[in-house]
Amino acid sequence: MKSLLTVCLVAGVLASCSNSDDNNRNSLLNNPENNVVETIGPDGGEVRESGAVVKIPADALGEEVEIGIAELSSAATTRLAATLDANLELVSSLYAVTPHGTSFARAVAIEIPYNSTSEGLRFVRLDDEDDTTWEEATGALFRSGRATFATTRFSVLGVVAPIGTVTNNDTGPTDTGARDMGVTTD
Repeated sequence: MKSLLTVCLVAGVLASCSNSDDNNRNSLLNNPENNVVETIGPDGGEVRESGAVVKIPADALGEEVEIGIAELSSAATTRLAATLDANLELVSSLYAVTPHGTSFARAVAIEIPYNSTSEGLRFVRLDDEDDTTWEEATGALFRSGRATFATTRFSVLGVVAPIGTVTNNDTGPTDTGARDMGVTTD
């Protein structure tokens, strides 16, 4: 009986730790109860949340996967933005596209809104909410307040610009290429 009680107590503590990790991750999101999760399979599909869109083409997935997208909370955005190069500023919300680490057989299009009239916009990402090493997502297009790029893996995403660069609101289609802006390219 004593060992059964010990097993139950240990299981309860472990479950509590697991829920704590989930709660910590959910606290990064603006409205965890309103985050969008859709089951997408081999036929492809779209997931939309807070102006962000994930477009998964047919044959990108071999089986059904729950794909989620969520806007990060202000606190999480402030914490992660502080890890950017000092010459860059965040000009969009940050979005977590999950499950992190998901790989695709075909490129997935991700589109997020930004609010800037800056030149030199960059689409950047982190592996997940715990990562602090920003990577530039090369080949992104910026048009009319919408940034789009293709990827074969999910992550935390945002749009940045060099501090102090301002022009018009529509930078037109731009192939960003790889630039030394304090982020690494993949």
